[in-house]
Amino acid sequence: MQLHIIPGYIQNIYLVQDAAGLLLLDGCSRADVSTVCDFISKKLALPLTALKLVVVTHMHPDHAGGAHLLRRKTGASIACHPKACLWYSGGWVVQRILLMLA
Repeated sequence: MQLHIIPGYIQNIYLVQDAAGLLLLDGCSRADVSTVCDFISKKLALPLTALKLVVVTHMHPDHAGGAHLLRRKTGASIACHPKACLWYSGGWVVQRILLMLA
């Protein structure tokens, strides 16, 4: 197993590499998505599909902001707290609107 630390826009990005593929600890900010993709394809010489899992620890933009876009670009799964799943499915907006109308 190898840990890659990538300097991000406002934080460090932690990418774990092993024989099964890549795991990104936190989804980075949206500004860092191209940095992560370039690192995977250029520095590691791997296809973007090598990213298998993005683990989101909390919903701050620098930790979760790029997760959904990375999922679209790589096919990676997102692991997060069950309440955050509403955010990634689009249900967060629907739920908030329903609460405001109640």
